[in-house]
Amino acid sequence: TLFSLYLKVDSSRSKDKVVSKALCSYQNGEMNSVGPTLELVETAKDWRRHGLGGALMRGINSFYCERFGAFRDRVLFSVCYVTNFRAGRWFMRKHRFRDLDGMGEELGKYLDADEYDDEGGDEGDY
Repeated sequence: TLFSLYLKVDSSRSKDKVVSKALCSYQNGEMNSVGPTLELVETAKDWRRHGLGGALMRGINSFYCERFGAFRDRVLFSVCYVTNFRAGRWFMRKHRFRDLDGMGEELGKYLDADEYDDEGGDEGDY
């Protein structure tokens, strides 16, 4: 599944600008687990540190919580191939992922529909 966050440039859809994207699969082959897995996340360079990565993550979390419904608390949401230290810290601090492989490259958490209810701003966001 490809998730995209658009910036409205004007009233016509043809001028919307993609500012952040995430690609998810449904199996983490590295950890041999099944569930939504972030394979790639990117925010355009000019739009980093404006909270857009956090907004995209909130949308992805909501999407999967809705899809998995009553089973969501048993569904492992993974991030794989995290090779950037700052990005890994961002996932763990801002989005409550935990280190699954002891090296910080494979992260995971169980889905939680209430996770973002009391969150403030996303200062320092990607």
